[in-house]
Amino acid sequence: MESASDVKYAGFWIRFLASILDWLVFMGASAVIQFLMTGKMTSEIPDLSGLVESTSNYALIFKALYEAFLPVMKVFYVTMFVNIAYSVVLTGKFGATLGKMAVGIKVVKEDLQPVGFGKAVVREFLVKDLLYVVLFFISWLGYLWVAWDPKKQGWHDKIARTVVIKEPKEVPPVPNQPQGSGPGQAPV
Repeated sequence: MESASDVKYAGFWIRFLASILDWLVFMGASAVIQFLMTGKMTSEIPDLSGLVESTSNYALIFKALYEAFLPVMKVFYVTMFVNIAYSVVLTGKFGATLGKMAVGIKVVKEDLQPVGFGKAVVREFLVKDLLYVVLFFISWLGYLWVAWDPKKQGWHDKIARTVVIKEPKEVPPVPNQPQGSGPGQAPV
């Protein structure tokens, strides 16, 4: 193993390239999983517009939606599991996914020792797959907060102690009209 003074840290762009290569692997695996589970390479979204227009029975509509999207969701969950297993197993065993291997980079602990499966689970699943997704959705909640806040403040407004207001419209002055010559009045 290298000494700490000989270490060259992998920067943003090479890590980004490795991520793109891993994404290509993921897309290929997704297509294979899709085909094995459904016999098709793409998911077809059924046209339920006729059902929606012909009935007001929401239970029937939701049942049809559930049945239509269940195969898609099964493929999604299996694909996500395979993706997580791919990144955790390869990082835990080799310190690198196929994308990282292709560009010549790997993940190690700060003391330059191999990461192992425990750290790989924390890094690849708990932080990258779980925490980052949760934070992404939480960040949007900060924007949506405006919808029900009494002062229509998002979290960013609350933190900065700001509000967003509508500027009052300037009402143009009404020109002086001779008495009795306004709308609906007979001239004097």
